[in-house]
Amino acid sequence: LLLLLHIEYTPASVYKLQEILKSNVKKCNESSALTLEIPSDLTKTRYLCPHCDQISKTPTECSNNCSSNKKDDIQIVKPHIFLPFNIHIQLQQILSREKRICFHDSTSTETDKGFMTGITEGQRYLAVAKEATTDDKTKFISLIMNVDGVSIRNKTDASLWIFTLAILEIHRSNRFRMENIVVAGVSLGYKKPSKKIINLMLTPIVEQLKLLQDHRQYLIGSKNELIRAFLITSCSDKPANCMIQGIPEPTSFYGCSNCEIHGISALANLNAKPNTRKATTTVRVFSTTELHNWPTRRNATNYYFYLNKYASLIKNSRLSADHIRDATMDYISPCLLLDLKYFEYSSGFLIDTLHTIYHGIWKRLLRLWFNEESKKEIWSLCSQKKKIDLKLNYLKFPTTTVRTPRSISRYEKLKANELRIVLLVAFPILREFLHEKYYQHAQLLTTSISIAENRTIKNENVMLMQHLMNKFIDCFETMYMLRHVVQTVHSALHLPQSVLDFGPTFGFSTFSFESILEQQEYRLQIRVLQECTFDHGKCENVTSKVVWKTAECTVF
Repeated sequence: LLLLLHIEYTPASVYKLQEILKSNVKKCNESSALTLEIPSDLTKTRYLCPHCDQISKTPTECSNNCSSNKKDDIQIVKPHIFLPFNIHIQLQQILSREKRICFHDSTSTETDKGFMTGITEGQRYLAVAKEATTDDKTKFISLIMNVDGVSIRNKTDASLWIFTLAILEIHRSNRFRMENIVVAGVSLGYKKPSKKIINLMLTPIVEQLKLLQDHRQYLIGSKNELIRAFLITSCSDKPANCMIQGIPEPTSFYGCSNCEIHGISALANLNAKPNTRKATTTVRVFSTTELHNWPTRRNATNYYFYLNKYASLIKNSRLSADHIRDATMDYISPCLLLDLKYFEYSSGFLIDTLHTIYHGIWKRLLRLWFNEESKKEIWSLCSQKKKIDLKLNYLKFPTTTVRTPRSISRYEKLKANELRIVLLVAFPILREFLHEKYYQHAQLLTTSISIAENRTIKNENVMLMQHLMNKFIDCFETMYMLRHVVQTVHSALHLPQSVLDFGPTFGFSTFSFESILEQQEYRLQIRVLQECTFDHGKCENVTSKVVWKTAECTVF
């Protein structure tokens, strides 16, 4: 009948109709195979015992036969409650909604521009893009991870740990908006999690990310497209970074997350009275002044070699902890992120300007200049505080300034944004107060950071930045004594490499993650308290009692 009526696109015969139906069934099967359903066990709430570092079946006490069952011997701490979330669904929602997203053009023949304006022009990103599109021309998105801890009650160790992801292909102005951030997981616990606990939390997240590395269908605009997702780097504060990287605390002998430099112990209080406790207190320092060879950069090859070596040496009870530490470069714990296709051990852990520069080396300089204990030193500015504050009050700050700096005498309590403005804008004020030699030395740092914070960075300026930073760190020891070359000071050496790999620091700094973390706190508080418990499975109404405070890194 359809043929007699000359209906357009009518199959010529029953056989043609069967072929069309079979073809449609095949397409539906292929489509369903590309539509991912995350296994339920990867988004299931987990209870992690802080005593035995294993998964528990109950949220109130450990269900394993561990030391927490011996209630007379130790103080019982309830298991961590970890909620992994569905990453795929969140990516689908973001990609279907976000308009300002620019996928890598695999057909582009453009060579190196000679400058960088964002993460997608960094060397590491371009290397990943080239490898990902060599044999497969389909689109991909790249992700950056941040892990951060939040204190939820005063005078307790109770904390909330949040695992977040951001899509690097989204325009920078929209990249870190609340609606474009993927919350991969949230943990509630009554003490700081150990490295083993963090790995148990990362396991379902990494397993989900592995599934997303294959082709999956996403709605982009008005059509479905095949897209792959890769986690290629992370940027966190130092305590969180050492846990996900599988290295010791930042204050240990091998505390640098980027190189294998061996730290040494130096007296922390050089002016302390003899025969007192302060006189024998030591601090870990990392001097590069007299090194003949530059420390080896941490890499996956050394990681696998020394981790296997550590596993064999730890079984030998006759070996001291110091011997094992020096023999294995302190590669002491697995790094689960290395299971991902394009996550690299060296470039995968970026230097963060918030904790390393502004709350790290820059605050240390301010402490040296304005601390009463240093008032007899040639670099001291203790007697000039009022004059400097007066100059600071008359300074005109950029209209984009988020927070105007308070009095310089309150340098210990200044927020990172205030410290950033003092370094980048107000530093020239110190020229007439600070000794010329020390001013020129600090200028090496301010110039380097100005380059790193620039919206457009020429490739040759990255080399200049590296030269200035090397000079600054090498002279730091002779200027302010070895005791002050701590891990945060040394880490600044590796910032130029992070810039070379992923472009200007505004694209990956934890400044952006910290701002969204504040927005997430109240929402996560409500959601976690609905699904978790503070007391024997009963959700208490403690919303108004919880005090939120973002955890910040402090290295002695």
